[in-house]
Amino acid sequence: MKSHIWAKRIQLVKQIDIVANDGNLSIFFGLKYQLKDASVSNSANIAEWFKRYSRKYFLTFINIAKWSDGELRSLLRVNFEVGYIEPQIYYQLYN
Repeated sequence: MKSHIWAKRIQLVKQIDIVANDGNLSIFFGLKYQLKDASVSNSANIAEWFKRYSRKYFLTFINIAKWSDGELRSLLRVNFEVGYIEPQIYYQLYN
């Protein structure tokens, strides 16, 4: 179960990397790197929880991963709203 969650997040990191290096977003370094950092942070927090797996750390790392996910979704929305990400790509990544 845990590795499945992490593997899904790694796939998202790869998709974000492709989008960030393509088209309009590739020339806006700040937004590009914030988006990439947020996606990596999310998977890293899940991986860190795997290594420290205990009830004591579970809520801490799940909450941090949720916060990173919120940041990622917000950055996706900003990039979509300003036209750096195409609608079909935005909806695919957001969900």
